[in-house]
Amino acid sequence: MGNTVCGASVAIELSKEPMGKGTTSSVEAISFDELLTVPTSMKARTALGTFGKTETTIVDATTGATMYVAKTKICFNACSITVFDASGALICVAKGKRSVSTATFRVLRSSPAYVGQQSVDTWESKRKSQTGKTSTLLYAKDEPLFAFAEGKIRMGLGNASCEYSLVKKGEVVAPLYTAKKLRSFAFALRVESATDGTLLGKVAQTTIDPSKTASEASAGVDAVAFLLISSFVGAATGSGPPSTVGALAGAGVI
Repeated sequence: MGNTVCGASVAIELSKEPMGKGTTSSVEAISFDELLTVPTSMKARTALGTFGKTETTIVDATTGATMYVAKTKICFNACSITVFDASGALICVAKGKRSVSTATFRVLRSSPAYVGQQSVDTWESKRKSQTGKTSTLLYAKDEPLFAFAEGKIRMGLGNASCEYSLVKKGEVVAPLYTAKKLRSFAFALRVESATDGTLLGKVAQTTIDPSKTASEASAGVDAVAFLLISSFVGAATGSGPPSTVGALAGAGVI
């Protein structure tokens, strides 16, 4: 037990560290409605599927209200995470890939990041009518997706870093958040402002039970971006706890 506590000491210290307030604007958020207005703790409930698929429901740890549903598919060194809001509307599709010491991911959404932006992918939108326990497919169509953000991850010996940047006109990128996976027996990740290093979010596994991992983001933070960063870092390093979406399959690859 003593060794377990010692191994989680970094995560325990991180869990106690105070966070600052984020300054992300609504236009810098993946979804205009998902910018946090108060500090928020999150928990996850996961259903494991087949062929590398999982479905995770992210809930507000205080109220129990559903915030998002994320469907993840992992195949060899590639991973896709499709995020929906509580009503089932698409928020974004994130696609990542991993090499030996680096990983990247790209966040795509159905609205352009700037005027004149060209779509780079499509998403099959399906609408169904529900009658009792049966459903009927009314239509399926391909909706265009536009590049909104990208993440670049570098892995070390037990640690990792991530830079999350927004796509601007001319396909240049502007860093918004940075993340650091700390070298620790238990999973510990801090998300900071790329501008001044202010701590804005943290994921800390403070006990041997990974389901007790605490995920918290500050007011003024893009909650979906925070979840995607922690998910892809956890998956890329093979150390993400159940509170991270993309690492839920436990395959250690993205």
